[in-house]
Amino acid sequence: MDEQGFVQFASVANLAHRARVPETAAAEAVERLESPDKNSSDPDHEGRRIERVPGGWMILNAEKYRELVTRAVAQEKTRQRVARFRAKQHVTNSNADVTLANVSVTPSEALADIEASAVTRAVAKPPRERNELIDALAAVEGIPLGEISSAVGARLAKALAIIKETTPAVTREEVAARGERLKLHHQGAACTAMALANHWGKCSSAPDGNGSGKRVPGPTWRD
Repeated sequence: MDEQGFVQFASVANLAHRARVPETAAAEAVERLESPDKNSSDPDHEGRRIERVPGGWMILNAEKYRELVTRAVAQEKTRQRVARFRAKQHVTNSNADVTLANVSVTPSEALADIEASAVTRAVAKPPRERNELIDALAAVEGIPLGEISSAVGARLAKALAIIKETTPAVTREEVAARGERLKLHHQGAACTAMALANHWGKCSSAPDGNGSGKRVPGPTWRD
């Protein structure tokens, strides 16, 4: 999955090929992961693990798994640092002018510092990798970049996947421009990333059709 939890696979067949399992086995696994699970320990999304979106799947509990991996990596790094530190205690150098006895920090204190530093890094949540298209969609909704939660990011990624079905090489500038046109079409209504995705083609021009941005009398279109 990418930083938003999106997994790009055109079909179950492609997924089976990547996983090196029979297509029937992959289809069965996908069906289970997409289905509600009343016995799941995670009540979010009724126990569903993934959701089909245009171009692939969204991992619904992506943030949970990312945190598990981050914690496991931090623990392994801590183990390696502690092992290296302890190994150094067994190294002696008869020509050294300074010995461990002359050092003001004891081995136990140094080890505590190493472990405390590792715990601090494990607890600190890593910053979200920036995706300029996701950021542009957030701007359409007026969401500050620092307030894009995992759930909001997944929703924006789903809208982006729909947009890329029509415009694979979409740019941040085009998202911003069509977002402004969406607001002209929907004056007074809430403009969301999904609304922009659903009306992407209609937002290629302003309501009057000439790009001026001036509304002309006539019927309006809605979601």
